[in-house]
Amino acid sequence: MKIDILLSRNSTSHIYDEQDYEEIKNKIISDYIGAIEDLLSNLSKVVM
Repeated sequence: MKIDILLSRNSTSHIYDEQDYEEIKNKIISDYIGAIEDLLSNLSKVVM
């Protein structure tokens, strides 16, 4: 999962097509939201 997130992030710097943008956006929304929420939760525990 982590490598997929990094690959998606890296590919966003090379998007010149609306369809490619939509695919990455939808993947972030459907696949990565849980991982991002977990990260934020863990960070808030460390900071607090």
